[in-house]
Amino acid sequence: MSNVKNIQNLMIGVDGRSLETLSHELVAMKITIGLLFQKLPAHEKDNLIKSLKAHDNEYLGEMAGALEQFKI
Repeated sequence: MSNVKNIQNLMIGVDGRSLETLSHELVAMKITIGLLFQKLPAHEKDNLIKSLKAHDNEYLGEMAGALEQFKI
């Protein structure tokens, strides 16, 4: 038996009126991810940061740096 659950009628939107509104939404998402990251066990935090840094991608590297700020 599968433990997969579906959320019915999920409604998620983006305010795309301008680059400024998109940037505010992006910052809010990064903060939300950081707050969720704080709840992970220490070894999981380290593994996630290492995994992000392992990719040769500027943006993933920046995200790893941002998450390191939440390691408190």
